[in-house]
Amino acid sequence: MAAGFRTSAAAGVAMVLMVSTANSTPRRPWRPSVADITTYKLDAAFAKLSDFDSFAKPDNFIEVSLWHNGEGFDAHAEQTIRLSWGEFKALKKLVKELDQ
Repeated sequence: MAAGFRTSAAAGVAMVLMVSTANSTPRRPWRPSVADITTYKLDAAFAKLSDFDSFAKPDNFIEVSLWHNGEGFDAHAEQTIRLSWGEFKALKKLVKELDQ
């Protein structure tokens, strides 16, 4: 039997199983070359959450970091929220509508 992939579905979730033989040669894991790695400075803003929220604990914070490709941002508080600028525009409009 030759090495290959066999798939099966259980409860709507696809699982991929690697099938190998004793004669197959193990492959080395993929490693990026130096040309595949880019470094850059992250644009971010940070604030203590207690300055904005009376229910926040003294050590709670909020941080917003811009995506390097300029298409959106991440907001970090208790959880991380990732939004494109279009999604953010829609969110602002909905919050404004509810705030009236």
